Amino acid sequence: MEHLCEDMFFVALKDYQCEKYETSFEKFEKAAYKYKANSRYEVYAKYYLALHYKLGKPIKNDKKAYELFNEVIHAQIAQSNSRYNDDAKYMLAKCYESGQGVGKDCKRAFDIYLDLLGDKSHYENSNKKYYNKELEDDVKFKLANCYSNGQGVAKNDNKAYQLYLDLSKSKKYQINAFK
Repeated sequence: MEHLCEDMFFVALKDYQCEKYETSFEKFEKAAYKYKANSRYEVYAKYYLALHYKLGKPIKNDKKAYELFNEVIHAQIAQSNSRYNDDAKYMLAKCYESGQGVGKDCKRAFDIYLDLLGDKSHYENSNKKYYNKELEDDVKFKLANCYSNGQGVAKNDNKAYQLYLDLSKSKKYQINAFK
């Protein structure tokens, strides 16, 4: 059954990348629930279903997105692949920050962002092949905003400044860091 789940996942992923959201949604649902494979592809499919729900392609359901991101984070299989686990944590933090799908909780969002940034060191010092600099920069930006605005943490302009300064080295944030 695992190979059927894996095959369905990759077909769905191709559809997703081609922006065929309705068909990819249906295929991710099959990969996530039909085969009962208890495999990493089942968990990955749930991650993409959560993205579908969060982005509203084809169905907007913030509560379901929150629940699925939470499932991905707590799945043992996902923890062995940091990409989906960390991306799901980041999206979960955004749910808490905005109050979409769950009660707004800036402290919880801040704690998740801080946890994600703190986990960075184990990627560089282990055999893990995954490291996402863009995600790290996105997390730093969110943390800098939290410190700057006192959201979920006491306002701390020095910490915000240090994070913004670090982001000034990032191509994505060079323009945004000092607005």
